[in-house]
Amino acid sequence: VYQLSLPEDQKLSVTTVTVGQSAVLTCAIAGDQRPPIIWRRNNHALNMLELEDIN
Repeated sequence: VYQLSLPEDQKLSVTTVTVGQSAVLTCAIAGDQRPPIIWRRNNHALNMLELEDIN
């Protein structure tokens, strides 16, 4: 179990991109143990291969 605390400006946000445009999403973390990071699209977890091209 990981206890996370985020500043208000780093809370969950929604990013909208027009078809054909690119988007860059980042996530920075620090701590004694690296917690898992899960990227989601339409509430579906993306794997690393899907992150390259998530059409």
